[in-house]
Amino acid sequence: MMKHKKIGLVVFQVAAFVFLLLFFTYINPLTIYDTDDWLYIYQKRLPIPMLYVWNPIRVFPEFFMPCVSYFAAYIIKPLVGDYFFSLTLAHALFGSLIITVYFSEFVLLLYKTGRASQKRSIWLGVLFIGLHFILFINNGSNNYFLLHAVNVTCFYFYTLPVCLNAALVMHFMANGGVEKCFKDASWTHRLLILVWVYFSLNSNLYSSVVLAAYVGAELLVSLYGRIKEKEFYLLEYGRDYPLSLFIAICWLASHVFEKTGGRADSMMKNLFSSFWSAILMLLVKLGSMNFFFIIFAVAVFVLWKKKSGVKLVAYTDQLLNIVLTLFYLVILCSFVESAYMAKTEAIFGFMFWILLYVCLGFNRLINVKVTYRHLAFILLGTAVLLAINPSTHIFRSYNCSNIPYADCKACMNDIVAQFKDAESKNIQEISLVVPDFEIEGNWPIAENAIDRFSEALCSHKVIKSPIRVKEYIKSKDKIKEYHIGNISN
Repeated sequence: MMKHKKIGLVVFQVAAFVFLLLFFTYINPLTIYDTDDWLYIYQKRLPIPMLYVWNPIRVFPEFFMPCVSYFAAYIIKPLVGDYFFSLTLAHALFGSLIITVYFSEFVLLLYKTGRASQKRSIWLGVLFIGLHFILFINNGSNNYFLLHAVNVTCFYFYTLPVCLNAALVMHFMANGGVEKCFKDASWTHRLLILVWVYFSLNSNLYSSVVLAAYVGAELLVSLYGRIKEKEFYLLEYGRDYPLSLFIAICWLASHVFEKTGGRADSMMKNLFSSFWSAILMLLVKLGSMNFFFIIFAVAVFVLWKKKSGVKLVAYTDQLLNIVLTLFYLVILCSFVESAYMAKTEAIFGFMFWILLYVCLGFNRLINVKVTYRHLAFILLGTAVLLAINPSTHIFRSYNCSNIPYADCKACMNDIVAQFKDAESKNIQEISLVVPDFEIEGNWPIAENAIDRFSEALCSHKVIKSPIRVKEYIKSKDKIKEYHIGNISN
């Protein structure tokens, strides 16, 4: 009987996975394009934090991105016969799996905690998914969406780590919090949690703050309550929150590791001068949100406040989740680059909390009066926005030049063909012809990293041995041929 009851949840998970797989392979394919992508599809690293490397704690993205790429080259390519599409398919499979877990945990949070029936949990799960895609729609072309990243590298570095951390947070929430979840879990479940925590913390500072904010809010609220009641005892507090404190300490330690890295050492150091700039960038980004989502979110909050009669202090944990995440991201971007606050992938962690609590608040309203579910029809106004500058290119592409997949594939296949042609003629070095981007360094196909193509192709057995690039020829004809620049960045 229990298995029968869970069929709806299984159908939701399968449908979500299939939708995401189609999205990342055909609707808006994941595209290996710039020289960062070509580095991380073959450069291996041990799955442990390492001092003094470029990215000391980015274990999750830098371990799995090459692993998935080798799977594409060695397993998928022999089956489909298309190297470029094999990479797209492999990364789509992995990305779809992680994001499906993320979406599924939201549905399970509603269902397992008794907030909603299975049917409504699934319905709200569909709404939750939809909000990720309409959140920044402003017209009918080139819209950002919450799962977007400027390239596949950033998809691994920012998007997937947030999904990993957010899914873990919702898993804890669905099972009574960090300590109760771990205490009640079986040994296999505990092992899964520890591995999940490990990769979540060792992913990216922009994403691990989601887990840290959740744990931190839980610890701070408990600490305040005990101090207020004069019942705080350090040893007892430690015994009550062993895993939470362990997570908090490890998260703080990750900053020490990250500080030793080459990337951190190259970041700006003047916090004061960039803090307000980061705030401004955030306001600009928030101001670009879908107008109808803003109306929906405000309506949910106002009606919930009016109908519940509950003071905001009762939701201190939730407010702390949002405030701690946002404050940290502003500080982090102030150190790194204030413009990052305008990047969708950089503020994904903050937007996760907004979407989560808007959806949970919407569910509470429906519990008060079922007709409040009609508020969701406000979001249909998005269709009006899609009528402005209509285009088949609704979402921005997963490549720096924002060109369609077919053009991107043709451009990369042309580069691959130059190496394969040289190999067939037994030539050990070539003059590589690439698009001329007319910027210093020729980013995104950077001239100072052009050997990455040869090394990646050799590692993936596309060519038998490395072929040196003796000359780098930038061609404006390639720009025209692959329509680079026709779509606004």
